[in-house]
Amino acid sequence: MPKISAMLIIGLAAIFPTASFAEEITLTTYYPAPYGIYRQMRAQRMAIGDGYYNAATYPWDAGGSLDPNEISQDADLVIEGNVGIGTLQPTANLEVAGIIKATGGLVIQLVGSDEDEADLEDIDGLIWLRTDVGP
Repeated sequence: MPKISAMLIIGLAAIFPTASFAEEITLTTYYPAPYGIYRQMRAQRMAIGDGYYNAATYPWDAGGSLDPNEISQDADLVIEGNVGIGTLQPTANLEVAGIIKATGGLVIQLVGSDEDEADLEDIDGLIWLRTDVGP
């Protein structure tokens, strides 16, 4: 009986040779997704936000007339929501905690007074602050 079992195993191994060998599988992943830290990221253009996630809804302008839902070819970065630099909880479209360095100039647009600000009258206009001239 042991001879028959051994011959059966040898016979099956001869008929099905791949069954006796291990198979090698290679998986490719994109590090560090879904978790981790990128040390460097480069892109020519980027649109960030839930509204811009679907490229079919908000495509980049391909040239010609700009449709209302298209992102301009001149825009390199479009962000939906508040952006914070030096702060983890921005409360405005752009909130900077720290020093802002502007080379060439800075334009601040003043649009009407806020009802919550009692010391402001209706102010409309622009303030141009030149930073490229000496004392």
